[in-house]
Amino acid sequence: MNKEEIVSNDFLFEIEDYNYLLNKFCGWFVVLIAFLFILFYFKSGELLALKNDGHRGYLLVTSGGTYIVFEAIKMLIYVLKDKKETIKFYKNYIYRTNNNLKVSLENIEEAYIAKYNIASNKIPWRISNFSTILALILGPIILVIPFFISRFVYSIFKGKKYTLETNNLILLQNNYNKYCISIALNIATKDDIEKLNLYLNKYLHTDINKIEKIFYKIPEWKRKNL
Repeated sequence: MNKEEIVSNDFLFEIEDYNYLLNKFCGWFVVLIAFLFILFYFKSGELLALKNDGHRGYLLVTSGGTYIVFEAIKMLIYVLKDKKETIKFYKNYIYRTNNNLKVSLENIEEAYIAKYNIASNKIPWRISNFSTILALILGPIILVIPFFISRFVYSIFKGKKYTLETNNLILLQNNYNKYCISIALNIATKDDIEKLNLYLNKYLHTDINKIEKIFYKIPEWKRKNL
């Protein structure tokens, strides 16, 4: 977006897109934990032994190891660079720089603050209650524990008090199947939250403290609570 476009569209302020790095880190950390579990459980930590254990072991080491190293380097580069991915707020819409996502305010129908959701502005699935219960039964060993650990580790680097919660603000449009805007409030700075809340009050006629709270998954059916 050029300078003239920003001025003509009444640009107000911007904040860092905190979910961008959080989502990448959690996904990377889960893969890392799974890789290390396989390595130490089956091969006593011997990487060469795992690599030489047929084509599956070779594929796991080369693909898994390459992914872990490559993503770690990408995240490190992102952390060190000055220019971060941001979410820009205008009078009529919200714009996310990472994927040129433009969300019109008049189309936003739903708002939630999810305690543990880390949606990165992609589609946060409306998971059925049955699928949720099944995931809660199977998830602790497969995904949930690595996710919470990754969230904890990430929060240490950020120096935040709430080590497990994200309190992720999720704004959904009426054309839900395309995209949303999400902001991890427990990672955002106090100044960012204050500016965001003033924006919500003025342009969406709501308040952070009044937005519907959810645990993780967004409701199975639309609420139209804005």
